[in-house]
Amino acid sequence: MTSRQQNHKRQQQKQQQSKRKETLCQRMAGFLKALGLENKPEYAEKIPDTLTDQDFQVHDTFHHGFPSQPSCLAYDPVQKILAVATKHGTVVLLGKPGLEGSFTHPETCCVSQMVFIANKSTLVTSCDNRTLYQWSIADKQPTIRHQLQFTKECPTAMSWTYGSEWLYVGNDASNVHLVHVDNFTLSGYVIHWNNVVDG
Repeated sequence: MTSRQQNHKRQQQKQQQSKRKETLCQRMAGFLKALGLENKPEYAEKIPDTLTDQDFQVHDTFHHGFPSQPSCLAYDPVQKILAVATKHGTVVLLGKPGLEGSFTHPETCCVSQMVFIANKSTLVTSCDNRTLYQWSIADKQPTIRHQLQFTKECPTAMSWTYGSEWLYVGNDASNVHLVHVDNFTLSGYVIHWNNVVDG
């Protein structure tokens, strides 16, 4: 395409844009006339000529249903609640019809594991930033009760037995740590993989 053809194409686009703008202005004038506001210049002054990026602010206002990019699930058989976590750190709680809620981790992180602690209204989440979060889901808006940061190893699996006060946390080094459910502290006892596997 030659420069002459490009200039001609640009001129055509400018003419089309000016026609669109003129049509929009005519429609706006008709709208104002229908509302009886055509003789009030203060309304015309408040209508911006052009919109910029600063005039818009994009954010989520409402979420309903199954979340996108789920990473793990957990189910509480006592309260009959299903928790679905995402790769962005959001957890959606789904219960009986009409019972739905969601919360987000303080940092954007992928939730890799979740475990409900039954009869304590507690959900424990494990994220890829080497952190365990203990959430209280008894309130209207879930809150973090405790958080536990691992320095060397990343938690990869969790297991809790009904009625137990210990949460078993496996990591990428194949060791198992014990975390007390109530005060969310690590026990000094660690199950090392070489003690479990026969040589």
